[in-house]
Amino acid sequence: MPEEEKQPLEEQTPEKKPLTGEAIQQEFINFLKDKGYDTNKVVAADAKELKPTPYKRKKITKISEELNYIVENEIIVYADTTQIVPGHIVYGIKRIESKPYDKFKPVARCVTGIHDNGVNNGQFFLTYKYDFVRNPDFKGYKPNGKTKEKEYKVVAREEEFFSPLTKEQAVYMCDILNFQSKQAYLEGMKKIIKNANKTKRALNKVNKTKKKTFEKTKEKQQ
Repeated sequence: MPEEEKQPLEEQTPEKKPLTGEAIQQEFINFLKDKGYDTNKVVAADAKELKPTPYKRKKITKISEELNYIVENEIIVYADTTQIVPGHIVYGIKRIESKPYDKFKPVARCVTGIHDNGVNNGQFFLTYKYDFVRNPDFKGYKPNGKTKEKEYKVVAREEEFFSPLTKEQAVYMCDILNFQSKQAYLEGMKKIIKNANKTKRALNKVNKTKKKTFEKTKEKQQ
């Protein structure tokens, strides 16, 4: 063999790189690309988790499917409730009796218990709500010790609720519920005003007819 065709042994055998998880995954991604697969959603093992942009509260002017984009893309929700444990703070929705229409607000809840049952082995969560009530054992005020403190008490009631909410999710849902409540009131009032105006016009028509009849009768009598 001619001298120029001879090569050192180290040049003929490529140096082996250390085998790592990242290298294996990169080789797998390259393989998928070669086969024509979409690798946009493939995440590297050492990639940093991207934090979603905080939801910017928007004024709701109508209820439509267009709002689904916000839920699907902008609001953080508990996609995996198995990560919630007793002691976690989650949010629920509280209805407030108000005039002229009920309102809703997000309320923080402390998870006190978790039960793994329900449909499809779903979980439901236990928490407590506190009611400020009149003390049924209150016997009245004594002459020398008048105080309102003994007349009232707080009763803690265990409450069950499915699907605990994040704060952003609860705020968004309350905005929708408040909008719907207000719209229901305005629509109801619109119908009442419309019916009242209709009744008023009918009464005016009747009164005009009576007035004309009375005037004709009076003319005949004269």
